[in-house]
Amino acid sequence: FVYIDEGSTLQAFAERLHPSRPMTVVTNALPVATVLAPRDNVELLVLGGRIRSHTLGAIDHWAVRMLEDFVFDLALVGTNGVTLERGLTCPDAGVAAVKARAVVSSRRVVLLADGTKFGADSSYRFAQIRDLSTIVTDRSAGDGPLRRIRAAGVETVVV
Repeated sequence: FVYIDEGSTLQAFAERLHPSRPMTVVTNALPVATVLAPRDNVELLVLGGRIRSHTLGAIDHWAVRMLEDFVFDLALVGTNGVTLERGLTCPDAGVAAVKARAVVSSRRVVLLADGTKFGADSSYRFAQIRDLSTIVTDRSAGDGPLRRIRAAGVETVVV
């Protein structure tokens, strides 16, 4: 039972997801839903709410309410910024509310973020570093931030 967040990195993940066993995916992202809907072995649930024009993600209290009834095995989330001091942030309160609820509703949380997100922060925090199980990023994240995150007990994977 997996949650996949909105954003270009999560859409790229969904495009590469071809499960060999049945799984249920919940998403707030219309692009992710469009990619996964025709796939074999995917039962798809799409959250409702106000749709953001940029990412086509459902946000605000409608999506949060739907998430309250779920317990995910895994949540895959994106972010606009991540720092050890301020955690994971984004510039929209409605987006942050959905991301925060997905994090709280999940047994494991994996952040998928390119290196440009490290050291950046924004207006609304939706999670702390300690809420994450794993961070998957690219080489542009740099050794310094990743070393500090590993020291805080979060696994990091560089691809």
